[in-house]
Amino acid sequence: MTSEEYQLLENNIPKANNVSNEEYEQLLNEQVQKIANENNHSIETPMGTFTPNNQNENPGQNQKIDLNSMPAGDFSTEGMSEEAQNEIDKLTRQKDFEGLSQEKYNDSVSEIMNDEINKN
Repeated sequence: MTSEEYQLLENNIPKANNVSNEEYEQLLNEQVQKIANENNHSIETPMGTFTPNNQNENPGQNQKIDLNSMPAGDFSTEGMSEEAQNEIDKLTRQKDFEGLSQEKYNDSVSEIMNDEINKN
């Protein structure tokens, strides 16, 4: 994301402490998607890659999270349903204590995250 695009993003969404976390994330996703569409290039974020979408029918919902293609690091489950958070906690225990591979863990968590995005 260029500095001009970042400035545009900052100007078009409210301050994070002025709205709920869910509303902020939704507005942020919609604006990043809009910028990707208008400038016809992908934008990588910690929560996934936003690719240009000419249909623009479901803004913010065409990004696909793939933790295996992202740099290693923590991710947030904030704003996810309790069920999704519990599933991720269970997978984390399996990875840490029961031998679940990192790749399979990432695949499963990515799927849960994408399902959560598509629910909203």
